[in-house]
Amino acid sequence: MNKKYLTLSLIIFTIISCACFVSFYQYLLNRCFWWECVPERNFTVLDWEIPLYLFPDGSFTEHITAPTDNSLGEVEAGFQTIRMYSGVAIYDIYRFSSVKNAITQFERDKESMISSETGNLWLVPDNITFSSETADDIYIACGYWSNRYRCKMIAYYQEYFIFFNTDINDQMTFERFENIVAYLDEQISSRLYP
Repeated sequence: MNKKYLTLSLIIFTIISCACFVSFYQYLLNRCFWWECVPERNFTVLDWEIPLYLFPDGSFTEHITAPTDNSLGEVEAGFQTIRMYSGVAIYDIYRFSSVKNAITQFERDKESMISSETGNLWLVPDNITFSSETADDIYIACGYWSNRYRCKMIAYYQEYFIFFNTDINDQMTFERFENIVAYLDEQISSRLYP
C-alpha cells in the first residue's frame, strides 16, 4: 500500500512541478501566464499608420516604424513622428502580452498629463466631444508642455495601447485632432471588432 501511495504521490508531484515549470517559463517568455496571454493576430501595429492627408498642408513624416528596443515590455510597437510647419505630432502604438499590461501603461500615461511649467493637470477640453464605442478606456486632455499648447489622446483596446500627442494651433486645430483620434479609433476597431 505504501508503495502505491508513494508512486501516486510521485506522479502528482511530477505533474504539479511540470505545470509550475511550464507556467513560469511561459511567464518569462511572454510576460503573461497562459490563461491571460492575448491571442495571435493576423495584423501588426505597423498596419496602423496615420496618413499625411489628415495633417495640415506641408506636413511630412516617415512611415510608421518599430523601435529598436521594447523598453515597455511590449510584444510589438510602432511609432510615427509627423512634422508640421507649426509643430509636431507623435503617435505610438503598443501591443502587450496581456490586457493587464495595456491597462498599466494607460494609467501610467494618464498620470503624466501635467503641465511642465506649473505642474497642473491637463484639462479635458469642452470643444472635443469624441467618444469611442469600442475602446476599453480612452482619455483626452490638453495643456501646456514646454511653452506649447498640446492635446493628447491615450486609449487601450484589449491588449493595444495608443498614444497620440500634438501641438494645437491655427493649422493643427481641435477639429483636425479629433478627426485623427476618430481615424485611429476606426482603424483599430475595424480589426479587433469586425
